[in-house]
Amino acid sequence: MRPRRCTPALTDIDQQGHIVPGIAESWEPNKELTSWVFRLRKGVLFHNGREVDAEAVKLNILRIKDPAIGSDWHRGAIDTIQSVDVLDKYTVRINANVPDITVPSSVMHYPTNLQAPDNFDKADEHPIGTGPFKFVSWTRWNETKMVRFENYWETDAEGNNLPYLDEIIGKPKKEDSVRLTALRTGQVQLIDAVAYADVERFQKSAGDKYTLWPTHAGGIFVAFNFRRGPFQDKRLRTAAAHAIDRNAIHQSVFYGQGDMLDQPFPRGNPWHLESRSLEYDPDKAKTLLRQARAVGTELKIVCNATAAVNRESAQVIQEMWNSIGFKVTVQPLDTVPFLNARKQGDFDGLINGNTYRFDPR
Repeated sequence: MRPRRCTPALTDIDQQGHIVPGIAESWEPNKELTSWVFRLRKGVLFHNGREVDAEAVKLNILRIKDPAIGSDWHRGAIDTIQSVDVLDKYTVRINANVPDITVPSSVMHYPTNLQAPDNFDKADEHPIGTGPFKFVSWTRWNETKMVRFENYWETDAEGNNLPYLDEIIGKPKKEDSVRLTALRTGQVQLIDAVAYADVERFQKSAGDKYTLWPTHAGGIFVAFNFRRGPFQDKRLRTAAAHAIDRNAIHQSVFYGQGDMLDQPFPRGNPWHLESRSLEYDPDKAKTLLRQARAVGTELKIVCNATAAVNRESAQVIQEMWNSIGFKVTVQPLDTVPFLNARKQGDFDGLINGNTYRFDPR
């Protein structure tokens, strides 16, 4: 598990969901919304002592846009940004190729982090950012260590310097049970996830000792590959959709936790839209397969092996699709092979998930 670069960017988001200043103190667009001028906060430092100036912002954006370096996900967040101009040391102009009201949310700390330009070539092994904690060391699936950045610029409401903690040590645990045991026995003081099967029991037995925060995650979905393979036939896609019992997945994989949705955004989220999936109807699914003369069609479901809910959902869907006449195999892959398979379209069905981003485009 590679360490996340927990690093502020030009803008941030507050508890009410408003875009607020980060390293940029203010910003304004032109009338056409094709050009945005950001004025930077003076005195903000990278962890190596280099000041965060307009040139550093420009180099970071260009790096993210470089297909040889930036990830598809991060690059996609700033795909409308065409160029960046340095107006002076603390003023940068970001130019979009189309009118774009979302530029301030695209340069938010997630997904557009800022790193020290003079450390770009070492960023994979020793990232240098601007956040409240600076990176010390990392060993895969063992430990990540970060210590307080003594020159961090932000303060709390009373003017106290942040952060409060001297260091953070991360101890990743693949297995849900091992992670929960580590919390119970005091090996760790915070965990980021509890297995769905354990949530209700843990709340009853230890809710008075621990604070649990429900998350607004986007959940998971199955993506159909209609560009190649059997699902190019709409009848087969429709049959597969009618064969999925969403409530069965909700109960057997998620243990009734959360809501069943047709989209990434839960009720109460400003981007939520009411919609409806195709109803569970295995008889209709079987009929469609027979009409398409596709009984016995082989399908491959690909999922990320590192996520238990993805593996379990793939197995449940495998059974459902087999029951109507498909012949389904499940291929769990580690993260990098999974991402490659997704990018190359090497699947018929893909168990995927949504992650939070302020702007959903």
